Amino acid sequence: MKNISIIQRTVTWIVVLALAITLVFANRLPDAYGESLPTITGKCTTKLTKHFLWGNAPKYNAAFDVTFPNGQVYEGWCIDHKDYAPADGTYNFVGTLNSEGTYDVIVNSNYPVNGKNSVHYMDQKVWGASGAGNNTQRIGQLKYSPKGVISLLKKSKVERNEKGEAFNLSGAEYGVYHDKNMTKLAGILVSGENGESNKLELPVGVYYIKEEKAPEGFQINTEIYEVTLEEGKPIVVTAYDEPNAHIETVAFFHTGLKEGVREKKSIIHDKVNYENLVPGDEYVIKGKLLNRDNAKEVVAEAEKKFTPTVSNGTELIEFKTNGCEYKGSRLVAVEELYKNDKIVGSHMDLECDEQTVVFPSLRTMATDYKDKDKTLKDEDNVTIVDKVQYENLIPGNEYEIKGIIMDKGTGKPLLIKGKEIKAEKRFKATKADGFEELKFTFDARSLGGRDVVVFERIYREGIEIAAHADINDKDQSLTIEKTSVKSPKTGDRININPLFPIAIIAAAFCLTRFKKDKRDNLPGKQS
Repeated sequence: MKNISIIQRTVTWIVVLALAITLVFANRLPDAYGESLPTITGKCTTKLTKHFLWGNAPKYNAAFDVTFPNGQVYEGWCIDHKDYAPADGTYNFVGTLNSEGTYDVIVNSNYPVNGKNSVHYMDQKVWGASGAGNNTQRIGQLKYSPKGVISLLKKSKVERNEKGEAFNLSGAEYGVYHDKNMTKLAGILVSGENGESNKLELPVGVYYIKEEKAPEGFQINTEIYEVTLEEGKPIVVTAYDEPNAHIETVAFFHTGLKEGVREKKSIIHDKVNYENLVPGDEYVIKGKLLNRDNAKEVVAEAEKKFTPTVSNGTELIEFKTNGCEYKGSRLVAVEELYKNDKIVGSHMDLECDEQTVVFPSLRTMATDYKDKDKTLKDEDNVTIVDKVQYENLIPGNEYEIKGIIMDKGTGKPLLIKGKEIKAEKRFKATKADGFEELKFTFDARSLGGRDVVVFERIYREGIEIAAHADINDKDQSLTIEKTSVKSPKTGDRININPLFPIAIIAAAFCLTRFKKDKRDNLPGKQS
């Protein structure tokens, strides 16, 4: 009997040593249970519940309630027959994983017997019975399924929204799976408004957790979390979601206006207002400038990398194009926001006026105010009326038209007594396309035989946005006729007023009388 006890103790120590080596190489704590571990260890409490003296157990056999760390209670039996029953207390146990996914447990309650009082009080009544060994019995014949608790804490990568409010994190759903392929669902974690989820009690082991549904206004988190669930060590998986990025854009010329004069190097800026970006992460804005009247026509492209320091801010992207090619055109800027080569936000509304800039155009028709033709008399107070037709202005904006008369012969402004002939008019556009009239009044008596041209320019906030200044444009041009007094020819009849001779005689009489009076008044002349 003594030799058998020695062998049993030796086997027990070998098992314990093998377990310790396994745990060291597996880099696990001794009390960590997982489905990937072949064995587990821990502490449990025992209480004798069946004894042959009570008549509810076979002779030399006894049953125990074994309580494990998670509170689960299992029934176990003595497995070293004819040894004394161990006293109720706390003992180490070893579990070996079986094919059912539970553990076959042996409680190491076989301590050396040191007198009658060292064994269970029920066996004290049979102390000295034949066959009793020098050690108490181990407890076995039980299967144990240790469990752990897992939950989720959902957080946002951006602390607050554009209004400064905390995000509502409710509605995130995470699947908890037994396998890496995520085909065997163990349970679902659902977040509340503050990000905290329900709790799942599951058998200890390795699990894989993946987001199946993001909270409203957030992007799906594609990260897969691998966790080892342990008994007595609740796990809280902290998972971050990124709110949907939002961008809006405002396009304008380098002058700050949405109307621009056509130039070979026209510069258009697009101000990108962004919300809900993650500070410190890198983003890329990719923009296109399209012809709004033909969206397939790409006028220009641009992109910009940036790393925001705040969640909500602005970036400026610049387009360059030959504006001379887009007379009367509307150009619209569209933008896409990328992160890790994935689109996370866009503003692609081709009908959005905020994203649109325009190249206004002018056409003019100058005529004589009196008879609406293209000629003027070389006389004083002649008036030219110029009908200025515009396209692509922005309704509601105020503009100013400024015109000047040019001398076609010199290509310079026409001067009358050293002064230029100008006119201007302020107006508010009610439609994108329309017309206004300017009048120029001047003295043309010295201009007979000359051709003049009317140049017009339109301004917004003092900045020129369109012009019509073609010195050879017939619609802008007028001719000032040169008039002269005709000399009579031989044989022409001259109609003389009958009173004309009387007027001549009266004038001669007055002149003779004047001379006589002058002589009579000379000095020294006496009457």
